[in-house]
Amino acid sequence: MTQEEAMAESFNIYDIINFGPIQIQDANPYMESYETRYKRYIPVIYEFVEAFIDQIPFDIKKYLNLDDANYQGFVQTMISMTMTTYMFKQDVTSVLADQMMESVEYLKPNDVLKQNIDDTVDYLLINPKVSFLVKLREELVSGYYNVLRQMIQRFAPMNKVKVVVVTEQSFLGYFDLMTALNSVLYADVSQSDADLMDADMVVTTSIIDLTGIVNPEAVMFKWHQNADSDHFGRMLGLLRGLWIQKSSIDD
Repeated sequence: MTQEEAMAESFNIYDIINFGPIQIQDANPYMESYETRYKRYIPVIYEFVEAFIDQIPFDIKKYLNLDDANYQGFVQTMISMTMTTYMFKQDVTSVLADQMMESVEYLKPNDVLKQNIDDTVDYLLINPKVSFLVKLREELVSGYYNVLRQMIQRFAPMNKVKVVVVTEQSFLGYFDLMTALNSVLYADVSQSDADLMDADMVVTTSIIDLTGIVNPEAVMFKWHQNADSDHFGRMLGLLRGLWIQKSSIDD
């Protein structure tokens, strides 16, 4: 291998590690921050993504209520997706997500979001500095759309699972149960009997017969007062399955 070939190979490896569809996270405190590296090595891509986030007609961080860590992860994902699309000339990130993430397959379309992305990308591609991205317009729109659609589903879900809890508030595990349920962004938790007819899922420790006052299609989950981690896991797994079902294009 010649020196030129070795340098080219090293460059390719560097690109894949830093900007590939599956990012390799490095917690080394002595390394440059991602932002510094992006500005230094791919400034035009970095500026394009920053402009996209700034120009799209809604405040992504505020709308999704992202903390700084999640927002940074989102920006890194968008930059990585853009760079990967440029490197491979296709929307590799979405292809991998379709294969590796079950929930992506069932996401409902979001026409308003798609139009916002179309308009924003078209506006940004007018800039001659990013002429090298013009032929990848469809791939970029597809990638941004799929990333944002997943972010909205996870951080601002529109199809929440309606969970009604029918328990005695005096039992020791009550607060653990409510804390677990209230931490799930896609769950709308209630303790009111009035909500039983609209419930998707009922978590109960009660032996009271709820026939006639509960949605007959609701999933009933019997809660154990001495619930262990496995029991919590079964409840949360069932809840996630209902959420995917409610988010499905076939819903």
